[in-house]
Amino acid sequence: MLQTSLILQSDKPGEVTVLTSGSSQTPAGHSIMPQILDYYLIHYVISGKGVFRNGEQRYELGAGDLFIIYPNQLISYTADDVNPWQYTWVGFTGTIADPLLHAVGITPDLHVVNIGDDERILSLFTSIRDHFQPRDHFFELSTGAYVRLLLVELRRKIEINQPLASGTHQESYAIVGKSIRWMIAHYNQPITMEQLADSMGYHRAHLSKLFSKYTGMSPTQYLFKLRMQRAQSLLLGVYTIEQIAASVGYSDALYFSKMFKKWSGVSPTVYRQKIKKD
Repeated sequence: MLQTSLILQSDKPGEVTVLTSGSSQTPAGHSIMPQILDYYLIHYVISGKGVFRNGEQRYELGAGDLFIIYPNQLISYTADDVNPWQYTWVGFTGTIADPLLHAVGITPDLHVVNIGDDERILSLFTSIRDHFQPRDHFFELSTGAYVRLLLVELRRKIEINQPLASGTHQESYAIVGKSIRWMIAHYNQPITMEQLADSMGYHRAHLSKLFSKYTGMSPTQYLFKLRMQRAQSLLLGVYTIEQIAASVGYSDALYFSKMFKKWSGVSPTVYRQKIKKD
């Protein structure tokens, strides 16, 4: 059985945009040569065996294993010569894809996780594929919703099957995820890091240290990134700069424009003109 979906070209992704979805019973020894992707790609192995390589790391995988590919990682994978794997996959991008993955505990250093034989996970991959293939007017909305559900289910399975090393480590990991979810819910408001820290019940300095440890950036940097990515998405529409500024937590449109230029290298107006030309 071989069932695949072509990769869509999406220069203007929404919050979560599925680019590819499918399933495949691969031939013996079938190989995906080393490559670097610019989107997120998750595979779930249904049966058989294969090898996944991420940089210098090598993983021998089988049924029930899931491997996760982040953008800008050098990867390759090869089916077993005797018992080639069957897998299903979904590839996606989007302005909040990275915050969503962080919020459910999936980070660039988590390459492989075993979730076992899980009908719920498999059915979500199937639902994504079923809604992706018709390419109707609602496929981006429906597939994006199923990706969110898939990530929630994966978080639950990761907690059950791969518990973190210690209670303290698990608590720290959880508070970072909770902080990200709080920012996703409140980035459209003029929030401060003191408000975030108070909501989490932590001192600002301690929370910032934990956040940097698990995400590689401070809460302030993460919130800025979240706001700018959302602004880029809104600039695809017909909203005014003032409306967009207010929608991402800036009461001053001029200050927002200054911050946007710092992020993208061009003003919001020039950015909008550029994407319309493209």
